[in-house]
Amino acid sequence: MNIRQLTSFRTQIIEPLSQKFGIGTYYDDKNPQFLADEEVAELVRKMQEIKRLEAKIAEKKRIERSSSRYW
Repeated sequence: MNIRQLTSFRTQIIEPLSQKFGIGTYYDDKNPQFLADEEVAELVRKMQEIKRLEAKIAEKKRIERSSSRYW
């Protein structure tokens, strides 16, 4: 495969996918972009809420399974 074919491959296949799905975007160590502290705190709060709900659901299922064993 020569350079011309490789460029053609990238242009025809990878570029549209990159634009559509955001693939091929990598960390830029020269111009990093960080979230604001408030955004990070909000994401942490949401993840804690999701974990709490998942734990609650898992506990509910565990109780249902243990109570159904006796019937």
